[in-house]
Amino acid sequence: SPEILDGYAYFDPKKPKTDTSRIQRPFRQTIVFVVGGGNYVEYQNIKDHTKPGRGVIYGSTDVCNSEDFVQQMADLAGPPAAAVK
Repeated sequence: SPEILDGYAYFDPKKPKTDTSRIQRPFRQTIVFVVGGGNYVEYQNIKDHTKPGRGVIYGSTDVCNSEDFVQQMADLAGPPAAAVK
Protein backbone atom coordinates (compact mmCIF):
# COMPACT_ATOMS: atom_id res chain seq x y z
CA SER A 1 0.00 0.00 0.00
CA PRO A 2 1.20 3.56 -0.64
CA GLU A 3 1.17 4.39 3.09
CA ILE A 4 4.10 2.01 3.63
CA LEU A 5 6.24 4.07 1.25
CA ASP A 6 5.58 7.38 3.01
CA GLY A 7 8.61 6.94 5.28
CA TYR A 8 10.99 6.15 2.41
CA ALA A 9 12.61 8.45 -0.10
CA TYR A 10 13.27 7.07 -3.53
CA PHE A 11 15.04 8.44 -6.56
CA ASP A 12 13.80 7.78 -10.07
CA PRO A 13 16.35 8.79 -12.72
CA LYS A 14 13.57 8.95 -15.31
CA LYS A 15 11.67 11.70 -13.49
CA PRO A 16 12.59 15.33 -14.17
CA LYS A 17 14.55 17.13 -11.46
CA THR A 18 11.66 19.55 -11.06
CA ASP A 19 9.29 16.74 -10.00
CA THR A 20 8.37 17.26 -6.35
CA SER A 21 6.19 14.17 -5.93
CA ARG A 22 8.55 12.97 -3.19
CA ILE A 23 9.66 15.36 -0.48
CA GLN A 24 13.42 15.37 -0.15
CA ARG A 25 14.64 15.20 3.41
CA PRO A 26 18.00 14.47 4.99
CA PHE A 27 18.97 10.86 5.56
CA ARG A 28 21.68 9.00 7.43
CA GLN A 29 21.24 5.51 5.98
CA THR A 30 20.41 4.43 2.46
CA ILE A 31 20.06 1.15 0.62
CA VAL A 32 21.24 0.82 -2.98
CA PHE A 33 20.09 -2.39 -4.67
CA VAL A 34 20.99 -3.28 -8.24
CA VAL A 35 18.93 -5.78 -10.18
CA GLY A 36 21.62 -7.57 -12.14
CA GLY A 37 25.34 -7.63 -11.69
CA GLY A 38 26.95 -5.45 -9.07
CA ASN A 39 30.63 -5.16 -8.29
CA TYR A 40 33.14 -3.72 -5.86
CA VAL A 41 33.99 -0.76 -8.11
CA GLU A 42 30.35 0.39 -8.13
CA TYR A 43 30.18 0.07 -4.37
CA GLN A 44 33.44 2.01 -3.95
CA ASN A 45 32.17 4.79 -6.22
CA ILE A 46 29.02 5.07 -4.11
CA LYS A 47 31.07 5.20 -0.92
CA ASP A 48 33.38 7.85 -2.42
CA HIS A 49 30.40 10.09 -3.20
CA THR A 50 28.65 9.59 0.14
CA LYS A 51 28.91 12.45 2.60
CA PRO A 52 30.60 11.69 5.94
CA GLY A 53 28.25 10.39 8.62
CA ARG A 54 25.97 8.62 6.16
CA GLY A 55 25.85 4.88 5.67
CA VAL A 56 25.24 2.90 2.51
CA ILE A 57 24.09 -0.69 2.27
CA TYR A 58 24.82 -2.04 -1.20
CA GLY A 59 23.38 -5.20 -2.70
CA SER A 60 22.70 -6.83 -6.03
CA THR A 61 21.15 -9.98 -7.42
CA ASP A 62 24.58 -11.07 -8.70
CA VAL A 63 28.13 -10.04 -7.82
CA CYS A 64 30.49 -10.17 -10.79
CA ASN A 65 34.25 -10.17 -11.00
CA SER A 66 35.99 -9.13 -14.21
CA GLU A 67 36.20 -12.69 -15.57
CA ASP A 68 32.48 -13.28 -14.97
CA PHE A 69 31.66 -10.00 -16.72
CA VAL A 70 33.74 -10.83 -19.80
CA GLN A 71 32.15 -14.29 -19.97
CA GLN A 72 28.65 -12.82 -19.74
CA MET A 73 29.45 -10.42 -22.60
CA ALA A 74 30.80 -13.31 -24.70
CA ASP A 75 27.65 -15.34 -24.00
CA LEU A 76 25.47 -12.41 -25.09
CA ALA A 77 27.48 -11.94 -28.29
CA GLY A 78 26.93 -15.54 -29.35
CA PRO A 79 29.37 -17.72 -31.25
CA PRO A 80 32.24 -16.09 -33.16
CA ALA A 81 31.34 -15.13 -36.76
CA ALA A 82 33.87 -17.64 -38.16
CA ALA A 83 32.09 -20.48 -36.33
CA VAL A 84 28.70 -19.64 -37.90
CA LYS A 85 28.12 -21.46 -41.19
